Amino acid sequence: MAAPLSTFRTGKDGKGFKSEADAAKYIENQGLNDREYGTVLWQGAWYVEAYADTVKREREEKREEEEAAKTKAAKDTYKRVRFLGAHNPDNETARVELMCNGKCLVIEREKEVIVPQRFLNVADEAARVQIQPLANPRIGETPYVVGKDPVKTYPYQVIGDATEAEYLKMLEKGNKAQEEEFERLRRERESK
Repeated sequence: MAAPLSTFRTGKDGKGFKSEADAAKYIENQGLNDREYGTVLWQGAWYVEAYADTVKREREEKREEEEAAKTKAAKDTYKRVRFLGAHNPDNETARVELMCNGKCLVIEREKEVIVPQRFLNVADEAARVQIQPLANPRIGETPYVVGKDPVKTYPYQVIGDATEAEYLKMLEKGNKAQEEEFERLRRERESK
């Protein structure tokens, strides 16, 4: 995380103080309330910061660390899965398309594939409301009922664990097949 200089008070030179005593002296010389301001060690230099800003900054740093750890943990695990076939081919794509951090995985349904956990987290969050039509709706009555529980858009079955090497090998094979398909479609279009 970059230095939160916007909340730090510095010496006349715009840099941190050489010692904690110098920072404490600054608090005294500026007439700052020592119950509201304190000294902070940041990257080898001492600064003065309002306690409220220190608490806010430390909470933000902790949140960022937890999120980074969660992302790293998700990046480091891979699962062998099978995405179920489309329940309604009119409304669902033949392939599963998952986006995570600017990357897209296009996955064949009903085939065993290896997927990073971070993409499975996206699939877990993708859901839609279930709407059931009524058999004999009365006049003025809504002709459908909305289900209580959302339905997963991309349901899948976990087959087992996998390694990053296995995932990368499968990804390379899939990318090559996708490029061949694009090339075939391009030649087909040009021949017309």
